[in-house]
Amino acid sequence: MEEWKQTLKELLDDLPAFFGEIHRLLSPSSPRFNDFVHQSSRFQAVQMDLIRGTINRADADLTLNNIRFALLQLLDMLESSDLKAEFQPAASEEPAGPPLGEYHSLTCDRVPQNDRFHELFQQQKETKKTHFFYVYGLDRHSHLGLFNRIAYDLEGRL
Repeated sequence: MEEWKQTLKELLDDLPAFFGEIHRLLSPSSPRFNDFVHQSSRFQAVQMDLIRGTINRADADLTLNNIRFALLQLLDMLESSDLKAEFQPAASEEPAGPPLGEYHSLTCDRVPQNDRFHELFQQQKETKKTHFFYVYGLDRHSHLGLFNRIAYDLEGRL
């Protein structure tokens, strides 16, 4: 896990410090920014209810635990691109890119592959018997999983 996520998770015991740190690190243009603002508002509302005496301690603790759980889930969804520019890790710290680089994203329309398949299929049919292999559709056989498996094998990362 990235260090900044671990640091934020350790701050969950002190929610005011957590919200201060998340506002310092998180870019306002991040898709998750509003989710953290919402949880901060929930926390402040519970604090005000405790001060006013309109909520008992057990209910407040339950709400605070729900807020912490939501924050943990939000932290797990965060990516380094959600951070402000000055806190984003250098390119060398990022994990290896997708298998075969950008090959998959540049050819995801499948038209060229389909045309090439039919061309090769016609050539193959004239000289050799064609063998078909069936994919049963389990998780490991889903398109992305199958593509990654083949790509990692080609790159020697399997």
